[in-house]
Amino acid sequence: MDMIFDAFCRGKSRQKEGAGLGLYIVRCLADKLGHEVSAEVAGEVFTINISMSTDRD
Repeated sequence: MDMIFDAFCRGKSRQKEGAGLGLYIVRCLADKLGHEVSAEVAGEVFTINISMSTDRD
């Protein structure tokens, strides 16, 4: 889980090809917009949370 938002990170159980850039791009965009993104696993449920700030400069 520590590396889930790193570029080119792919899960070991993946059966399809992919570059491993999806969550990295999500984190980069969230950072640029001043939001926070996090991930968690509970049992077999993988959840991505995006906290969006309502404060605008």
